[in-house]
Amino acid sequence: MSIKNNKSITVIFLVVSIMIFSFLIYNITLYLNECNKKEKHLTHILLIEKMNHIINKIENERIYSAMYLGMQEETTFNQVNSSRKIVDQEIAETLLFLNKKVLFSKQKKFLKKILKTLTEIREVVDILEGDYRSNSTIAS
Repeated sequence: MSIKNNKSITVIFLVVSIMIFSFLIYNITLYLNECNKKEKHLTHILLIEKMNHIINKIENERIYSAMYLGMQEETTFNQVNSSRKIVDQEIAETLLFLNKKVLFSKQKKFLKKILKTLTEIREVVDILEGDYRSNSTIAS
């Protein structure tokens, strides 16, 4: 009778141990899934902040370009150049961030398209500036 009781206790112990182990594994899985969701949300927030920062820097570049086209001063031209460098640096840093994250392939393509468009706009501004200078020297 003693051996049967020992086997019963052993079986009960095993069943309880398996239940506790299963419960722990289930909770750990839930916790890890929650951590992954939070990490994805944090990554999205970081990307939004980086894009917002880029937009603000592009806005500054636009303002300096308009001022330069209107005033044609050397100090304004220096501000345009430094602003362009800052925008390029911000875009490069954001592209590095996006390269590390497979999740953001659409955003990476979009940012590259923005960079291409921005380069074209800069060329137009440079052409307008050159036209303005040549017209002002002809008029004088």
